[in-house]
Amino acid sequence: MKNRIIPEKTTLKRYRAKARACSRVLLSLFLIFSLFLPLSAEAEKTGSASGSKTGSTSADGSISGLSPEEILKKMTLEQKIAQMLLPSVRDEDKGGQDLTTLTATAEKAIREHCFCGYLFFDPNCGSIEQMTGLTASMQRAACGSESKLQIPLLLTVDQEGGRVSRIGAGTLTPGNTALGASWNSRCAEETAEIIGSELASLGFNLDYAPVMDLSTDPASSVIALRSFGGDPAAAGIMGAAFISGLHQADVAACMKHFPATVPPPPTATLTCRSLTKV
Repeated sequence: MKNRIIPEKTTLKRYRAKARACSRVLLSLFLIFSLFLPLSAEAEKTGSASGSKTGSTSADGSISGLSPEEILKKMTLEQKIAQMLLPSVRDEDKGGQDLTTLTATAEKAIREHCFCGYLFFDPNCGSIEQMTGLTASMQRAACGSESKLQIPLLLTVDQEGGRVSRIGAGTLTPGNTALGASWNSRCAEETAEIIGSELASLGFNLDYAPVMDLSTDPASSVIALRSFGGDPAAAGIMGAAFISGLHQADVAACMKHFPATVPPPPTATLTCRSLTKV
């Protein structure tokens, strides 16, 4: 990897600007997604009055060629809510199903319930051939003629590098603590680009990474080696570089965790607020 150590002043300012830009982009995305849930009765009435069985297709039975605004107008309220949900496919009843292939139940859910995507866990991550086959099958089910919405899925996974790597095959990459200790933003960027390129080749388009929790409790077994460190500015710099690397591979990033997994310090004052107030 190229050597690009972070200096104290000028580069810190530049990367802080990048971090602020990322925050603005995330806020914009949140505002866009909020449009998926119109609460007015008039919006629901419009969706019902479209006269189509699915409320989501054009005259030829597909959404091909329609603008996002036109697609939204044709979606029912139920479909808009489903587009804000991203479940996982796991063998909750311990039936011993092979979840590295698309089960009939999962295929039916994709076609009928119109969720925005699916999160892969260890039971879904088999060999390279199995993963590419599974992601392709899920996209075909979502976009095929029998699907009610025909919108491609967000296929996601927790591929942080280090100790949390769902994809067993591929390049072994360092975790965030090692990257943070290097104080080298280029290392973080190139590591994420490697992760992103391998995810994209498997059919994934969103990575639940990077972890942006601060390492404020060295004894924490949850965050520990998954954090860039305890300094907010340094963690922000490394996180912005990691996100940039994923984006270079055409994979979206999702920073986590909110509101954090590490307990607050004993002196912190906790205030309970309703979701509407938040």
